[in-house]
Amino acid sequence: MVTRTLESNDKTMMAGIIFLAAMLLLSGNARVVWSDVKGLSRTDSQGPVTVTAAYVPPDKATDEIRFTVRLNTHSVNLDRYRLEDFAFIRFDGGAEHKSIGTTRQGSGHHVTETLRFAGPFPKGAGEMFLIIRNLGGVTERTLKWKLPFE
Repeated sequence: MVTRTLESNDKTMMAGIIFLAAMLLLSGNARVVWSDVKGLSRTDSQGPVTVTAAYVPPDKATDEIRFTVRLNTHSVNLDRYRLEDFAFIRFDGGAEHKSIGTTRQGSGHHVTETLRFAGPFPKGAGEMFLIIRNLGGVTERTLKWKLPFE
């Protein structure tokens, strides 16, 4: 039997992973980890606000299209922004659709919102775009996903 001793870097990385997993489970955002692992998150770091959006696979009870969106900054008070007012979804060259609602966690400089859009995906859609306008001085952010997800 071969025994391997953990290096200091290995221990630090493992502690970080365990801490992150525990925090996500306690905050109810464990689905974001799954989405990130599957390559379903996108980040836009323009301006003073970083936006990270992760597509959330639908549950069987609804055909809504959902994203968990994290807003992080050190200089902008995010309390005045409500993503449902300026977030849109678009497929390929089609029309934009406004969010049908959100749930929000956090305040100040770190906010997480779950955006909901009416589904299902249009048949034959090849690309999905999450568009966020006028956030932190950035006129438009466009986050893109290729469809279908693999």
